[in-house]
Amino acid sequence: MRIILFAFLLLCSCTSEVTTPNTPTEKIFFDLPSFFESEIELIQKDLIALEKTSTVNGQKETKRVENVDLTEELSIFVNADINKTTWQDQYQVDSLRNEDASLQAIHYTALNDNLKTKKMIVAYERGVVKEIEIWKGIDNMAIQSNQILKYFPQQGYVISNEQSIVLSTAQKVEIKVDFVRK
Repeated sequence: MRIILFAFLLLCSCTSEVTTPNTPTEKIFFDLPSFFESEIELIQKDLIALEKTSTVNGQKETKRVENVDLTEELSIFVNADINKTTWQDQYQVDSLRNEDASLQAIHYTALNDNLKTKKMIVAYERGVVKEIEIWKGIDNMAIQSNQILKYFPQQGYVISNEQSIVLSTAQKVEIKVDFVRK
């Protein structure tokens, strides 16, 4: 009986912790989906409407939109997420620090021209995200499209798009959205 008890105690004390590197929940780069999930939760509580101003080739139009699905509305930012296992070495990461060594910004720059998300900048103020800027682009024989997405936490966002299709004139579109809250 003592031998069995001793063997049991020996086995229990010899277990080692097994860790798996780079599990799917670990993020190498800034976690856009989690950030926007938190933002939506904060904003949705007291959101009344969106104030949208669209400018197409210089022509402006403003409208108020109520009953908004923020998950759908902000999906363009979430879809620019660069945290894919195959892209781990496809982005150069640079940090910019203030004089007091606090983080001012993180720059992610694509090293491969085939990636749609070309650049992402996450700017901080006193340790809190103050702006996210994402540059996306497509350039092939049929179309050239450059899109800049800017998000201002709990305030709104701006999407600028310049697109030219073969045999047509270039289009410039900008959408500025302000969150109207209680």
